[in-house]
Amino acid sequence: MVVVGGNGSGKSTLMKGNIGLLRPIASEAGLKLDGILYSDALSPADGPAPTYIEMMRHNVQTLTSAINRG
Repeated sequence: MVVVGGNGSGKSTLMKGNIGLLRPIASEAGLKLDGILYSDALSPADGPAPTYIEMMRHNVQTLTSAINRG
């Protein structure tokens, strides 16, 4: 999915709404959501992905952990 729009056009609100749908859909399908992946926004400075390098490291570790759990 690609969402394009200027500042204040509602992109983040739209994505938060879509993410809010994931939990009930995953639950209904018997799936578990586990972990956060960062993309166009970093975490706060004290979070797991405050820089681009840390974001990439965090995402790889999160994906690897999920794959290993099967």
